[in-house]
Amino acid sequence: MGWLRTIFLGDIGNRLDIQDTEDSIHQLREELRESRYGARSLEERVAQLERDNEQVELFVSVLLKRLRTKGVLTTGEIQEMARIVED
Repeated sequence: MGWLRTIFLGDIGNRLDIQDTEDSIHQLREELRESRYGARSLEERVAQLERDNEQVELFVSVLLKRLRTKGVLTTGEIQEMARIVED
């Protein structure tokens, strides 16, 4: 239907097509969010985020140790990156 709108309505038809696409994206995001979190309570979602955060922290820690061990980064460079991130 998009090309018919464009032919008959010009810019208005284009804007309607864009709005339809934006609506579809919004609906897909909601469906993804619902499938990811379901009907879990806020407390359950926070607990899951905390677990996910711990995993990310562990991964970054192991990665930095491996990079230091292999000589890719020095301890000073890692500390400098940490200061940058904290600021």
